Amino acid sequence: MNAFQRVMKSKTVKEAICNLPDSFFDFMSSFLIFVFMLNPVFVLVRKRLISGFPDCWDTINRITLIIGTALIALFIARYFLMGNKLSIKAFLKSNLPITLFLVFGAVMILTTLINGHFDITLFGDLYRNEGLFGFLSYIVYFVLLIMLNGRHKRVWLYTLIASSAILELVVIYECYAFGTYDADFVFGHYNHFGYYLNVVIGVSAMLIITSEKIWQKLVFGASFFISVLALIANDTFGCQLAAVGGLVFICIMYSIAKSRFKAITLVPMAIMAFAFAFAFATSPKMNEQISANASQIANDIHAVFYGREESEFSTGVSRMILWEMGFDYIQEKPLIGHGADVTGEHMITVSKDSDRCHCEYMNYAISFGIPAMLLYVAAVFTVYLRGLFAKQKLTDLNLIGLGAAMFYLFSAVVGNTMYYTAPFLFILLGMGYFREEKLSE
Repeated sequence: MNAFQRVMKSKTVKEAICNLPDSFFDFMSSFLIFVFMLNPVFVLVRKRLISGFPDCWDTINRITLIIGTALIALFIARYFLMGNKLSIKAFLKSNLPITLFLVFGAVMILTTLINGHFDITLFGDLYRNEGLFGFLSYIVYFVLLIMLNGRHKRVWLYTLIASSAILELVVIYECYAFGTYDADFVFGHYNHFGYYLNVVIGVSAMLIITSEKIWQKLVFGASFFISVLALIANDTFGCQLAAVGGLVFICIMYSIAKSRFKAITLVPMAIMAFAFAFAFATSPKMNEQISANASQIANDIHAVFYGREESEFSTGVSRMILWEMGFDYIQEKPLIGHGADVTGEHMITVSKDSDRCHCEYMNYAISFGIPAMLLYVAAVFTVYLRGLFAKQKLTDLNLIGLGAAMFYLFSAVVGNTMYYTAPFLFILLGMGYFREEKLSE
């Protein structure tokens, strides 16, 4: 008798729940994440080829919130109904990051209820589609990844690499053929595509480092090169700097995990340097962009030391203006924030540039208050601290998750959450989370 038959022949609800196999939870959650990772290709097909082709950007996170929460509840119920005696208090104490993320979610709910404006704070505006429910869905992604077994996770990673390569090749072709590309071809803004590329670069770099076979390293090396070239063509300078920081981080992280310096960690750095040299030498457009970015960093350093009034207006200088506005908003309601995206309309009226201040950490404080922002930062920090304490036991999947997530966390300093990019961070953090033992039966 298979698992489905055992569930259907159960005489009580308790028996039916206890008969649910691990494969049920793995399949349901894996399908949700698989669709999310493949969805950029669906969007590309709809925008470039078939206008009526379906995509899930506006609904996948809400579906994950509902189904994922139900799966987590069933998973917990099955655990205790099968006679396990683990104390919830003991579990939360020994899994501090989960506790902090759950408290973070509770604080977001509380501050949203206090602030009101539910027409926007619950579901977000038409551009971002985030709101409270969006942010809660991110936590669900994180918990789902922790409770699941690892056999499907490599499929997700390979799906990400393969689907992103399609997008990247389109960008590279159009950049070389036409000197530009349609920045809205999948994501709503070229910056958002940069956040996505940063995640792909991080995953590819970690797969180069952790793969055992030479042919795998070559395949992921090619993926890494294409992703970096697309990032250069996309001209998201903040993400380029974040990618450099991410490469330095994984070099240190992997060497610490292996208790000695590993020369393989330098390979992604070498490929990135070659990609920049290749782009500079072969594409007039990318040559111009690289040169302009070098001038911009010099201008922005000048602005930091001498004041932005003494420097030419650039992306970095505009970030300083947005951050000043962000600090003003935080000071107005430091404990409970203003609610998700409530300040957006006023900010874009004043700045003429953005409806957010382009710093995710600051935006958490603006939306939900300083306590919520500190809980978020503490939760992320303890995921890495937990990995550091268990460095000898980390699997390759743990290392890939922790390494690739840092690429996003670096870009978040000058970026914004979006419903089609932020889930990648929480998926990778969940993948990187160290579990002492299997949670299922």
